[in-house]
Amino acid sequence: MLFGNLLENPVLRKYKWWNINEILKQKQKFPKHLAQILQGEMNNVELLKNSTTSNNKNWRELLKVNLDKISMLNINEKSKIRKIIQKKQYSEIDQKELISILIKLKTEDLIKLFGKSFKEFSDRYVKWGKGWYQDLRLKKIILNNYLDRERENNLRKESRSLQKNNSDYIKICSIILKNINKGQKELTEILSKDNLKQLGIDTRRFNKHRIKRLIWLISRIIEKNSDLENLIDATKKKYNIQRRAARLAVMEILKVLNSIDSRQFDLNKYKMQNPIERVRINTEDLRKVIEKLKSMNWTITKLSNKIGANLTTILSRGDRIKKESLNILNKLIKKENIKVEILPEQKKSKKNRIYVQIDLNKLKQICKELNEIGLSNLNISKIIESRIDSILARNLKMPKSSFKKLNQLYFKKCKKRISKEYYVYDNKLVTKIFEENDALAQLCCILLGDGNLNEECLRITLNRIDEEDYVKYVRNFLKNFFQLQPNEYIHKKGKGIKLIIYGVAIVKGLELKGLKKGNKVKNQVSVPLWITKSTNFIKSGLKGLFDTDGTILLDKRIRSLQLSFSSDSILLAESFKAMCNKLNIKSSNVSLSPRKSSNKIKYRVLISAKKDVKKFLILIKPEKMNEKYRRIYLGTNLIYLKSSKEKIKVIKNKIKKDFPKPSQRVYSKAFSLYLKNMCEEILGYEISNEMIDRAISNSLEYKRKSYKNKKN
Repeated sequence: MLFGNLLENPVLRKYKWWNINEILKQKQKFPKHLAQILQGEMNNVELLKNSTTSNNKNWRELLKVNLDKISMLNINEKSKIRKIIQKKQYSEIDQKELISILIKLKTEDLIKLFGKSFKEFSDRYVKWGKGWYQDLRLKKIILNNYLDRERENNLRKESRSLQKNNSDYIKICSIILKNINKGQKELTEILSKDNLKQLGIDTRRFNKHRIKRLIWLISRIIEKNSDLENLIDATKKKYNIQRRAARLAVMEILKVLNSIDSRQFDLNKYKMQNPIERVRINTEDLRKVIEKLKSMNWTITKLSNKIGANLTTILSRGDRIKKESLNILNKLIKKENIKVEILPEQKKSKKNRIYVQIDLNKLKQICKELNEIGLSNLNISKIIESRIDSILARNLKMPKSSFKKLNQLYFKKCKKRISKEYYVYDNKLVTKIFEENDALAQLCCILLGDGNLNEECLRITLNRIDEEDYVKYVRNFLKNFFQLQPNEYIHKKGKGIKLIIYGVAIVKGLELKGLKKGNKVKNQVSVPLWITKSTNFIKSGLKGLFDTDGTILLDKRIRSLQLSFSSDSILLAESFKAMCNKLNIKSSNVSLSPRKSSNKIKYRVLISAKKDVKKFLILIKPEKMNEKYRRIYLGTNLIYLKSSKEKIKVIKNKIKKDFPKPSQRVYSKAFSLYLKNMCEEILGYEISNEMIDRAISNSLEYKRKSYKNKKN
């Protein structure tokens, strides 16, 4: 029955090895062994049909699932691969066996086995194209480095899971330190599952194998004391991992031990005594030397063993070389009477480096013309020695040397030159000096509200859907102020948009005017002093602050508008209040307003009196009051509150049904349109723009009444 089902299966007919004569021969020789293999093949075919391989899977799981897709491999080769994958401890010998089997396969088959991650990894070494699978040396290097990387990633995942449960990790380490003099058996009994559950530790993440590792490493740390290199070598031999991964595992345990006892486990003791110095060299000079040595019966493998460095990776990737190995290579060159000497490249100083700013549209046009001829962006970046893709994406400046090379290339291929209209010379490290005016005061306050300063750029994050008009206003404001088109980054999730302007000189110039780089909450930012000196600067500064961190509220009991400003920085809230006081606008004291979503606290200032609200809106003219959908939201609320009590109840009940959470009833574009349509249906008349404007203006009107008239 088993043979019949398998022979009728259409998936297995595609395989070359599948033949009735071969099965009958194998059946006569090894009946039991063949039955086991066929049963395994049947299970794998079912897995192949139902499974969907994802990028998040481990490389071993991907091999198990995708192994049956490949017809190039025999049954014996597949069984060898399965045995290697099933091993708990994966050694270097197993890796060599696996590579010797996989090296026969084509590039398409390797991508089927490992997925997209292998293609992305291999693209770093060489340009992907035809005939790549014929170069066996290069394929061996790529497979070896890929499998090493995957082993390191598995170890890092373990370390991240330990970082999540840091408190549990500290408890276990402290128990081991107390009972370190006892034997390993007694320690494992103390740290058994039942005892760990009583302490409230997650036993899934801290199993027997991990606890044994911790005991072994902590005992080694106490024995070796401050000799870190020997400790790393011991962990490397014990668990068959690379030196980098072993160092990562040891240093994480040392950090935990330092938090328990900082005197005994001082991290300054465990620093590397002799760090390895690496130097960057010119690969073209190295190739010339290797070609001359090849004529003298020197192969690349012999040279790499002699030097102690992998020359193939240095040539293909342009990696740095050890200083010791470079000295050995130069001595060997002298022995063979070769006059060339390889010297390390000196780092170029950035102090007097001149940069060129090219018009983005012109640069795109140049790249298009060069692409039509046959030069790709990768070829252009190699010739000019700077990344053209990042310059185009981020509107960056390029060095003067690369600009000259680009101009020469453009003249050679297209017989054109870049005219002076489209580029400007600029020193990157020079600071831009800004004049103190109304526009600068508004910009500084926008950045204090919804902006951020970085080492390279300034960023402003806004709501592109609910505050569409304000996004246009800020975009035009930045364009006029800096004479640059801001780059835009739209958030994939949510309603956010980022407006970015790059320039180190711009950032340094804004720092001179009182702004700070980094997190605003940690720095506890406030408004610069020069803004508070002039009334015009105060008005433009208040406009920038209110448009970003301010809101227009509606007091439904009195049917009037209120203004509120909230910030994470207490100093910024206090400076907003002080600026309002200078304009004779009364505001409340700074109060706390805790967030329900998180544990963070915001500081709030309220302007509630009608007189002060009207004065603020006339003097400062915030852009929030001119937004179309915000006016609809405020006007419709004021209109239906003036209607009869029965209609007000019906409207409120309907809103609660459709939007049960109070956070959903706050201003948004969708909610304001819903509110207008619903009120028009219940009230029985159309709400026009004139009615909305009238209702908002009436809510700001107030009448003074003397005490005598009230008494009468």
